[in-house]
Amino acid sequence: HKDTGRKYALKILLDRPKARKEVTLHWLCSGSDHIVRAVDVYANDVVLPGDSVAKKRLLLVMELMEGGELFEYITARQHFTEKEASKILKQIAHAVNFCHTRNIAHRDLKPENLLLHQKPSDPEHVIIKLADFGFAKVD
Repeated sequence: HKDTGRKYALKILLDRPKARKEVTLHWLCSGSDHIVRAVDVYANDVVLPGDSVAKKRLLLVMELMEGGELFEYITARQHFTEKEASKILKQIAHAVNFCHTRNIAHRDLKPENLLLHQKPSDPEHVIIKLADFGFAKVD
């Protein structure tokens, strides 16, 4: 951000009904500390590399998760104490529960869709957040 210097992630989707649903459901769930926060959304005509013409796209601005995927973290660490695993699982459960209180089922819960806020210096202080609502639906 030019004024604050804060960095954000940008997810670019073709403007289709499925993408609008994804953005809406992500937005509805982004009030949780354990779900990647949606900051803003824009609809615009955008030309991306490889495109010959501009296409209608949705631009979802989200908090930047600099720690990578839980999958990568698990692969790199290989071994976890029971306490570390419990803290990670508790955060995942909070995220899923938050979605369920809004009658939203994520439907794609996997380590690749769980992101670390930042690279942890202390494994006991890992902050995990749920992302990617592409398969989510309202019950």
